[in-house]
Formats: sequence, C-alpha cells, structure tokens
Amino acid sequence: MTQKLRALRAGDIAVLCRSHTRVNALVGKLALAGVPFAAGHAGLLARPECVLALACLRRLSDAGDTIATAEILSLGDCLEPEQWLSDRLAYLEAEGVPAQWQELGPSAHPLLARIAALRTEMAHLTPRESMERILGSCDLPERVLRWCRSEVEARQRLANLDALIELSATYEDGCRSTGRPASIAGMILWLDNLAAEEADDQPVVAADAVQVMTHHAAKGLEWPVVILLDLEASLRDRYWGISAESTGTLDVMSPLEGRFIRFRPWPFGKTTKLPLREIAAASPAGKAAQQSAIGEERRLLYVSMTRARDLMVFAMGDVEWNDEQWLSVTKAPWLIASAEFGKRALPKGGNIPSAALSVGVVESKAPAALCPVRLHWFESALLPSTVQPLYRSPSSAEETDCKVSEPALIGTPVAIAKGFDSATVGTAIHATIAAGIGESGPLSADQTADLLRRHGVAGAVDAGQLREFVIALKSWIASTWPEAEIHSELPVMAPMASGQIARGQIDLLVEGVRERVILDFKTGPEKAAADSQLIRHYAGQLSAYVEVANSLRRLPVARRMLVLTAAGASVELIDR
Repeated sequence: MTQKLRALRAGDIAVLCRSHTRVNALVGKLALAGVPFAAGHAGLLARPECVLALACLRRLSDAGDTIATAEILSLGDCLEPEQWLSDRLAYLEAEGVPAQWQELGPSAHPLLARIAALRTEMAHLTPRESMERILGSCDLPERVLRWCRSEVEARQRLANLDALIELSATYEDGCRSTGRPASIAGMILWLDNLAAEEADDQPVVAADAVQVMTHHAAKGLEWPVVILLDLEASLRDRYWGISAESTGTLDVMSPLEGRFIRFRPWPFGKTTKLPLREIAAASPAGKAAQQSAIGEERRLLYVSMTRARDLMVFAMGDVEWNDEQWLSVTKAPWLIASAEFGKRALPKGGNIPSAALSVGVVESKAPAALCPVRLHWFESALLPSTVQPLYRSPSSAEETDCKVSEPALIGTPVAIAKGFDSATVGTAIHATIAAGIGESGPLSADQTADLLRRHGVAGAVDAGQLREFVIALKSWIASTWPEAEIHSELPVMAPMASGQIARGQIDLLVEGVRERVILDFKTGPEKAAADSQLIRHYAGQLSAYVEVANSLRRLPVARRMLVLTAAGASVELIDR
C-alpha cells in the first residue's frame, strides 16, 4: 500500500443486490450508461460472442442447419438480414442446394468453408475438442475483439469464449460419471437446458470495472466503496415453503436426531393478502419462523455492511423507516435519519463522517458515449496449419488414373428407382449381398424386401431382381475362382505410407491359391465404362484397400475389380 490518496476507479466500487434478478437488471442499466462492470450473472449463452460460437458448432454438427448459417453471416460480418437475404434468394432460384449456400465455390464465406473442412474430423473429436477447434479455426477471438469499444469489454468477451470450453468439459465429465455417450448434438441440447434454467453464469474478469453481485456472494471480499441496494425491501417470510428445523442440540453420534425438513405449501399462488397468512404469522410456529428469518437477514446484512473499507453507501428510495423492511433488523433508525451534512451522531456518543444525496431518476434508451480508449490489435503471426487426421478411410482416397477392362456380364442389371438417397440405397444393397454371398445362401425375396424396408428404401429396388443378381454373383465368383476362400465385409486397419492409419471394410476379398482379388460393390454407373471420372474415383479407393491388404498378408493382391449392380457386370481396373 502506498498510503497516498488517489482518484477513485471503477474497480474500487462494488454494488450488492438482494437477488440475481436484480443483478441482471442492474448490469443492463450500467451497460446502457456506458459504465464498465463485471458480474457473474446468468445469460452467458445469450451473449453475441457465444451465440456466434454455438452457431458455428451447430453448423459443424448439422450441415443442413441453415438457421446457423444465417446467424454466422449476421454476427460474423455484422450484416443486416437485408444484406445477405437477396443473395440467398438468388441462390435458391438458381436451384442451388439450400444447405450448401455460401459453403462451396469461389464465393464461399470463410467461416462456413472452414467449418465444412472441419466436418471431416468430427468422428475423431470429442465435444470439448470440437469447441476448441471451432474457436481456433474460425478465429472467433479475433472477430469478437472487433466489436469491443474498451479493454474491459474485450476481456469479458474473451472470458466468455473461454467459459464455453469449460462448460464443454463439464458436459463431458457429466457424461463420463453417468455413463452417457457424449456428442456435439447432446452438448448443444445440454447448453440449451442450462440457459433455460438460468444456470449459465458469465465469468467475472479481473478488470477495472464496477463489481455487481448479490449480498450472499460478497462474503469474504472487500472494496474501498460498497453500495448496498434493496435495503428497503420487505423481510422474507420463512414460514411458507421448505425449511430445515431442529428441536435440540447436535448429537454427533446421531446427527439427524431432532432434525427434520418441513414443507408448508402456499396454495394461492401470488395472492398474499389473505387472512390465512396473518393467522399463520400469529401462531407460535409463525412467530418462530419470523424470528429465524430476522436472525438470518441480520447476519446477511452484517456481511454486506462490513465489506466496505472506506465508504459505504445506502442506496434507498424515499421511504420512511418501518419494521417490515430489511434495514429494520439493525434496530438503528439513526442510519437513515436526517443529519447535519458531514457528520452523523452515534447513539452512544461521537459521530462518523456522513452525507446524504438525493438523486432524481433519469431515463435514457440511448447508450452513453464511452470515453476514448486506445485499443491495440495484433495480427496473427502464424497461419493455421492443416493436420491430417490419424485415421483415414480408403473411401476418401483421391482418384487415380487407370484403364478399364471389358465388362464381364454377371447377371441381370438391378434397376434403381429415382427419388431415393443413393448412399442409403447402396448401403441396403451392400447388406443384401453380404448376407447372401456366404454359405447360408441368398436371402429370400421376402427377406430382401424386409431388409430394404428397414433401410428406408422400400421400392427403390425390386427385391426379386436383387435376389436373382446375388445368386448370379455367387455363381460367377465360384466359377471364376473355384476353391477360393471368400471374405465378405472384411474389416481392415493398417499404417499407410503417409503416416496415417487406414481403417475401413473390404466388400469382398477372394483368396485363391495363386492370387488375391479385391471386389468392391457399387450401384452405378449403369454402363460399365460410361463414366470414366467416376471409375477413376473408385480406382483411388481400391488402390488404398490394396495397400492395406498387402501390408497384412504375404500373398499380394493381384487384381482389383468393381461389381456394378446397376450394370449387372464387373470390370477390372488396371494401372496404366
């Protein structure tokens, strides 16, 4: 301590309120007046920086969440809806995919493009890691700092983003302790419930700002100046509701003896002026509850009135002293009695420095202008590096150039109806082939139809036609590689030359005496050599599976083939 006088700063002042509701109301007034404040009040997830971060997280979790897209554009670039709505309508009029607006192409928004790139890593990220990647990859700290008009505001916004990471860790801990699976979607729902219950408190930052909190929260703290609010509020009634009561002293051998919880429900809602309340208050139990309440209120007020080091301010309305207000528990009417300016007489003699000031109410809906503050911005020194995921699916391999052999007819082509999701149809056909290619034989037509129905693609493929193709495929394999060992839907995992680990599932591995062949089932194209680009894409997948298979067995894979169900044929892919 310097033992020297200095000018009062905002951080020297604390304002104590009776409830969290009052805290929330007060910080709104302080923000409107341009007064820097720090308060651990609810509403973290409603702050703009948190809304933006959660919109990015929702977009990462669900590529079809176009509401999240609108929030990202509005907050990320501070745009009004009119500024991006016309572009959205023009995109839809041009028959663009609604979910991919501003995500792909040269006009893609940088935030949406980065989120799309992150989506490939989702399978390997925990909810907390996803939150951290969103904040870092999307440069959200840098973006929200552009909104700030003061150092205090900047610190608070950054602390709020850090609080999201802490909440993510809390969610994971809760899932771990209860045995529930943790997911991004689950965490978003958990955060929504947290906000609905007003349990999303903002962190209090160490800054030169007025501290706003409840009287209870001030215990153990001290400030040069403390302003006490709500002193004229009515005493709380402890008779109604839930209360813990004790009829004797504590016995350590039987700590719960003589202790019980009493619940007296008030059945009339917000209606309080009823004879029943007066009758209950006049009863012995009511009087005991009132004395207990007075004692508790007195202890709380003692805590509040001993927080000030130099100056304590009673902020009260123009009310007279009465026995029903909170300050009356001190039994000291002289605290608010009129007195000579500059001193106040004490009941037992002497006086203390005192002053009384009457302040009128000033209503203003426009935010006050802030004092000029010099802000410093730092440009990122390093560009974010792209790190390849540890695990890689061969299905994501880049396309390679190859030659395509003449198609070998297997059976009748399987016609696929339009209007169904191609990936889901492909999964259903894969499942049908895997179930029928083994020793148990093909599924019946009814079983095939039921399998298609359970995949949600009933009607996409004729069940009888698909069954006949499976029978023909099994016969073709047996005639082409007699006495070969067949491995259907074989899971594989092995290190790749790139340092990544390939992990996937080979549709069919044929192990003959002299060679091994990988067969990959595809629904299209309808003509075996019609789409060379698609064939090159499939060639990249098969090359990756060949690399994995060769690292696991001594006998190398000699051939790689595609079985095209829509064409009813197979083709061999040959390196150029």
